Amino acid sequence: MVRSLVESVVFWLNSFPAVDGVSEDLSPAAIVQGRQHPDFSGNKIVFGAYAIVYAGTTNNMHQRGERGIALRERDRPRRYRFMSLDTGRVIHSHSWQELPIDDFVISRVHDLALR
Repeated sequence: MVRSLVESVVFWLNSFPAVDGVSEDLSPAAIVQGRQHPDFSGNKIVFGAYAIVYAGTTNNMHQRGERGIALRERDRPRRYRFMSLDTGRVIHSHSWQELPIDDFVISRVHDLALR
């Protein structure tokens, strides 16, 4: 989670022109990587939000949603990285339903951090 938070902060700092930077119109990411201005339309979720993540579907009786914590947007627009509360691994999805954080979520994140 800490790594994703730092990556997200660096991403957003480089997405806008600096006040005393080289260009008044171009961001550092636009100059170095050729990246366009951020797109604020579409489905967004903030870092640390709890959600049921739909990462795919199969034609069986297994659950279709997985509990996760939002980490950051992926390289592709409208796709996000989530930390699975079941395994602690990173999952990718473009579909989720945000839910309120309860005591189980808080204790599970603490358990994953202790590992």
